[in-house]
Amino acid sequence: MMDTNPRRKLVVSAITAVLLLSSILFLDDAEADANDLIVSNLEEPAGTPPPRANVDYTFMVEWSNEGDTSEDATVRLYADCDRNSGSDYNESETITMGAGQSGIVNLSITFTSTGETCYSATIHQSSSEAFENFVNVEPETGDADLWVDLNMTKEQAAPGEPVPVEFFFGNDGEVTTLNPVSIMAFFDPVGNTEANYFAPSPFVFEYMSPPEDSMAPDEFMEWELTVPDGTCDLGPRDNETVCEADGGVWTTSDGRLHTITVVIDSDEANTAEDPNLDNNIDTWEICIGDCELPDLHVAEEGTGEDSILSQPLEPVAGRVISFTYGLANTGAGNADCPPAGPNCPGAEGDLVTHLEVQKCAGEGEDPCAGSPWEYKNTSKVVRTPIAKCCENNVLYDENILRLNWSTSASDAGLWNVRIFVDANNVIEEIDENNNYLDWNKVHNGYFNLLEQRPDLMVSAIDPGASVVYKGDEQNIKIQVVQSEFGDAMAENVELYLKIVEPDGTVIDWFALNEKWTVGFAPDMTTFEYSWEPDKLGTYAFSAWVDRGDIDSDANYNGGDILEWNEDNNQLDTPKYIFVEPKLPDLKITSVTVSPLSDSGYAMVGVSSELTATLTNEGVRALNASEGKKLAITFYIAAPITTQLGKIYINEYCSCDATLNISESIDVTIPIMFALNDNYRLAAIVDEGPTPSSPGNIVEVSETNNQNFLNIYAASSVDAYVANLSVDVGDGLAGKERLVTFDVGMANLAEGQTYRLYFNISVAGHGNYGVLQSLAIKNNTGSYPIGTGYQTSGLTGFVDFNTSYLSSTISFPWVPEASESDTYNISVTVESLINVNRSNDLAYINKISMEKLTADVVVDAIKVTESGGSATIRVTVGYPKGVEQMLPLVDVGLEVYKASDYDEGNDPMAILTIKNITNLNKGDSRAVSFTWAVKDGDYIFVAVLDPWDKIKEIDEENNRYPSKLVTFGDSGPAVTEEEEDEGLLPAPSLVSSFVLLGTIALLRRRR
Repeated sequence: MMDTNPRRKLVVSAITAVLLLSSILFLDDAEADANDLIVSNLEEPAGTPPPRANVDYTFMVEWSNEGDTSEDATVRLYADCDRNSGSDYNESETITMGAGQSGIVNLSITFTSTGETCYSATIHQSSSEAFENFVNVEPETGDADLWVDLNMTKEQAAPGEPVPVEFFFGNDGEVTTLNPVSIMAFFDPVGNTEANYFAPSPFVFEYMSPPEDSMAPDEFMEWELTVPDGTCDLGPRDNETVCEADGGVWTTSDGRLHTITVVIDSDEANTAEDPNLDNNIDTWEICIGDCELPDLHVAEEGTGEDSILSQPLEPVAGRVISFTYGLANTGAGNADCPPAGPNCPGAEGDLVTHLEVQKCAGEGEDPCAGSPWEYKNTSKVVRTPIAKCCENNVLYDENILRLNWSTSASDAGLWNVRIFVDANNVIEEIDENNNYLDWNKVHNGYFNLLEQRPDLMVSAIDPGASVVYKGDEQNIKIQVVQSEFGDAMAENVELYLKIVEPDGTVIDWFALNEKWTVGFAPDMTTFEYSWEPDKLGTYAFSAWVDRGDIDSDANYNGGDILEWNEDNNQLDTPKYIFVEPKLPDLKITSVTVSPLSDSGYAMVGVSSELTATLTNEGVRALNASEGKKLAITFYIAAPITTQLGKIYINEYCSCDATLNISESIDVTIPIMFALNDNYRLAAIVDEGPTPSSPGNIVEVSETNNQNFLNIYAASSVDAYVANLSVDVGDGLAGKERLVTFDVGMANLAEGQTYRLYFNISVAGHGNYGVLQSLAIKNNTGSYPIGTGYQTSGLTGFVDFNTSYLSSTISFPWVPEASESDTYNISVTVESLINVNRSNDLAYINKISMEKLTADVVVDAIKVTESGGSATIRVTVGYPKGVEQMLPLVDVGLEVYKASDYDEGNDPMAILTIKNITNLNKGDSRAVSFTWAVKDGDYIFVAVLDPWDKIKEIDEENNRYPSKLVTFGDSGPAVTEEEEDEGLLPAPSLVSSFVLLGTIALLRRRR
């Protein structure tokens, strides 16, 4: 628990003086001085953890009445020490605080930030004192990482002997535990039984917090365990029976080794916030009773690198590797096969060793980290007794202790190798955890299994294209493989090329930039070389992989990679590649018509376009001369035969029509379909005298210069309505709302006029839809129409043609003000010619409008002056409305210079908002404002409900100006004739800010 009031202080509120400036409070029967009511203490309940952000937390608030009389009051608890109008607080019920009495009330608050936080409590009186305190607020969520660590040194004890159990513990998380923390200590198997745990278990903390200082020492405890007199010292190893002695306890699987265990949070009450449960428990093994047992392990001390040796000394993957070692006994008893004797008669298991290996394929300081141990082999049975320490206690016998590993070629690399003594666990030992010894520990490095050799060959050269053109870049692919003798991956392989050009020029051996890895046969590795031939004719390519130096005697010394065979790295014969000239190839890849109807037909009577897509699929661009000849001819081949026109590309696009390779251009010609019929359209590029003869441009192929399109032409006029929207504004009924939508017609034939009819339906008030009269006017007095809109009763219509295809309609709709309802609005269009009915209806569902329920008005404004201060009295009425009483009406007042008011400028002052509570229907109430007089002409504007909290039938009567008021030597010229009820002046603007905090700006509505 925190120290009570580490920084408390008393704060006297200054609110009282300000309140007295705004009104006078008359008390007939005062019982006590409010200053005698105080908060005397403020603290957290005992045994509770610190508070957390955004979680309710209960504090104990102690109050006291130091006066002579009784007083009724409440207690407020604040989440801060500012206690302003925006503070979060909790308030008690009214308490009768008798003279000289004190009491405690529990109140809850919620903190929103973390860290050391000031909170406070007061007796809710205008001049009461405040009691402040500080608390450390923790995060809403976080880790409570509980841990325990045994600090034991004693390794052996006798039954009945006291053993000090020392341990450290703590919470390394960010937050305090939410629940109590229990600590239990056990001797042998962990369980909540009296036979296993010892005092003072269970030890319980109400909660456990992280240390305030990271440098503070860890918490420490020392408990005393008295080893039970009946503890087995020769108990069974299989842990299936109990000692014969009365009161005996279970032994572990290690016989005489027993376990002391300490568990923190043993009740598991805080696991939800504990990120690591593994550190909640710690154990220590201790030998009880007769510890005269052997202790076997691989011989290490005094033997150096002879502990584990490999044969051969430089092993190669794919071969059998042998390991030799020695066995040592450093225990206090002899190691012999059970039950006893040189030949182990009747033994249930054999004393053997295992060979295990671990692949070191990682990176960093420990490349073996995370790799599993793999069993590889078992030794012969060890039948020779191994004496206890210092009497020839090391056994060397290569015939018995030799362990073999049959490796594969893929096993090359670093390994860790370990010997596992007494793998069948037939020898009872003091310590069963030291039966391993690995190669890395003995040799201070990992076992290196040497890799085998590759054998590289060049198998083929692929030119990358069936036809190679002059000036075209080619990606030459050279394939490299290993022979059947290669049994290792070849890394960083280089490839060399030699090129003989058609004119006999030789580009001698050069290495490709990129190096590759070549795997095992039959997998191939592809080397790539970018080549751009600049001559016509035949090139000869030769390839050599891993090419080395050739000395002055023409002897080849091999490359950088050690291989089985260095004489097969060169391609037997060169690869010959023929280079041809390049030509363009013009092709009409598609012929299309637009626009089309929704059914995919051409449209009769509609100005359409016939488009041919021309592509150069050759191997070079056209030259300038060819570009000038490039043209497309368009035809109608059926149902009549006629030429639509011939278009030269350079004139069509005003460009140099030298199409690059794979470049396309769309060429369009106008067309008007006159018949409802099947049409066959054609486009021909570079047309010759006959369709099968070549034109003016020599190409790769002359057979792909024309293309056809078969299409049906039909009428496809479509009427539609779209983009229906409703401006619901603030969602209040009784106000004009605009319904806006688009109507139009598509695919109209030229020279024709089409009439489209539409109507609007509104569903609400229990009906399924009522057609709206369209011959109405909105607030501006103008028809809500788009161009060409006309009305005929409940129906409107628009005449469309090809130059006028759509119109936007805005319709003023006023929802019924007296009811809240949900409306559905739909618009339907209809035309005599309309091929698509799916877009003839648009609708919006579930438009919620809320009824208007009240109307407040300014009945009068009266201005008076006294002592340089003007009092403006605003009388507010509630003449009509659904509700019988309005709980709160806000009233604002704006002060204008008369000239600013006439010109529509901002007010020179906005006075503090006043409010009227519980205004009954039919009543009028007044509020008064005070303003320091300044000479001149002024107008005061009362603003009702400035924040629009009341749903009013009429919002336009919420602003009400006074008549012109002139201040000067002769006093104000006040023309308002209502009587003043004599209220006292309100406080100044500065005092109002102190009293109310932040003053929101009035929302001006004009």
